[in-house]
Amino acid sequence: MPVGYCAPGRRGILRRVTPLRELERHLIENGCERVRHGSRHDVWRSPTADRPVTVPRHREIPFGTARAICRQLHIPTPPR
Repeated sequence: MPVGYCAPGRRGILRRVTPLRELERHLIENGCERVRHGSRHDVWRSPTADRPVTVPRHREIPFGTARAICRQLHIPTPPR
């Protein structure tokens, strides 16, 4: 479930984020597999996508980044 917090220096702006574990669970449920595990980024591949996609290994990933990762892998967007 995405979590939100106020971005520093921006009053009243709520930044939506997706926890990394939930994004990984969403990728696995949609048939993606981790190709390579790095120290700062992982490389994932989908059976329907024609290229690998890099996923940052932060605790929380901005929702727009998670949505872009899913688009590149040709899978549905993670739930908000």
